[in-house]
Amino acid sequence: MRGKAHILGLVHSARAEQLFTESEDLFIQSSASKMTRATIAEVLNRSEGSIAQRGRRLGVTFYDPSKNAIYSKNMGFFQTPTLLNSYIAGWIATDGWVRPESVGKPINQVGISLARKDIHILRYLKNVTDYSGVIREYEVDGHPQAELRISGVPQWIEDLERHWNITPNKTYTLEPPETGSISQAQLLAYHVGLVEGDGYIGISNNTLKISFVSASEPFVSWVSECWVNRHQYSRHTPAVARTAVHTL
Repeated sequence: MRGKAHILGLVHSARAEQLFTESEDLFIQSSASKMTRATIAEVLNRSEGSIAQRGRRLGVTFYDPSKNAIYSKNMGFFQTPTLLNSYIAGWIATDGWVRPESVGKPINQVGISLARKDIHILRYLKNVTDYSGVIREYEVDGHPQAELRISGVPQWIEDLERHWNITPNKTYTLEPPETGSISQAQLLAYHVGLVEGDGYIGISNNTLKISFVSASEPFVSWVSECWVNRHQYSRHTPAVARTAVHTL
């Protein structure tokens, strides 16, 4: 009987109710890295056990906040733009990264790596974000480095993209922040973070020089226009297309 039903494509009504639809599968796949099994089950009106089983069949790993609970942090730090988090967003845009997953597993990590002589900056970031973890110190080809990795912060990743357009693998694709989301003062704070991260301020021949370097040429063009339009600095055509240089 079962074999005949299978050939005819017949499905028992009770079993049909248990089958996952394509839209449910897509929701599970897109939400697994930022929502727990229990939350997904509640949204889909399914049992947590059925979500876990379906996740295994789909090959997804569900977000587990308990794995990152060993260290505390302010999960809402970037939720509402301020001068402080806009400044730090500028640092992340230049010397940092956002990493939702690693080797197919969700880690929801935000981090910054600097030369060890600048470790005081990482200590400051650690302090203002209420992070209780440690700063990693190491060497690369004899050069002392320091690194702050904060995992288990999916809200940070969402907020950094929503307000400041900071996304994974941003080296060549970095875009300007959403100007409708942050104020002019916060935008200036963001620029301060950019310059402190990948910029330079110096005096040469009694002239103040401000420069900024990025691998994203459109982003450098935006930075350059911002500086020119706001302060009417004399603008120099850069030797490298991805370098913005202004003098005052």
